[in-house]
Amino acid sequence: MNLMSAELTEKQFKKISRLVYHLCGINLKDGKQALVRARLMKRLRALKLGSFEAYLNHIESNRDPQELGFLIDVITTNKTSFFREPEHFNYLRDDILPNLTSRRLRFWTAACSSGEEPFSLGIMLREKMPDIISRDVKILATDISKRMLEKARQAIYGEEELRDLSPLLLQKYFIRIQEQPTRAYQVKKISGTWFGWPG
Repeated sequence: MNLMSAELTEKQFKKISRLVYHLCGINLKDGKQALVRARLMKRLRALKLGSFEAYLNHIESNRDPQELGFLIDVITTNKTSFFREPEHFNYLRDDILPNLTSRRLRFWTAACSSGEEPFSLGIMLREKMPDIISRDVKILATDISKRMLEKARQAIYGEEELRDLSPLLLQKYFIRIQEQPTRAYQVKKISGTWFGWPG
């Protein structure tokens, strides 16, 4: 079985595109065919399937929720980092939070990926709101990828993922849990905030 030569035809790409759109609303535009092919090749190898047609038949005949989840996982892009899109955090910190007087606050980070954004929000809230412990603050974090949600729940990040955090925030909100082969850190409990992870 030579998967290197497995071709993803236009018709197969359209079929996968419709399925992905139906499952999660992601629109795979024209020009993404090479990306989809590259990302699905590993899955074809794991399933010992010799073609994309065989993969489509496998999906259509089984309709296995786990396999559909694998499809979504390989198709979605999980680009994230701590305090990504700083202008959003600055706006929230400077313009929104000063006007929130309610004791009960709810935040939702949709498409939270591996958790950097909801934890960034928790850190910012803790830094900006000294009275957070006396408030009822909850952050709901959701993502279409079960694999990413599991990583978020674990709250473990490598040194490279934390490179943009100041040493002060790193020391205050993370604990080193691994030294070798590379350093890894876990998010400490952020006082006053509750994180919800569905699934």
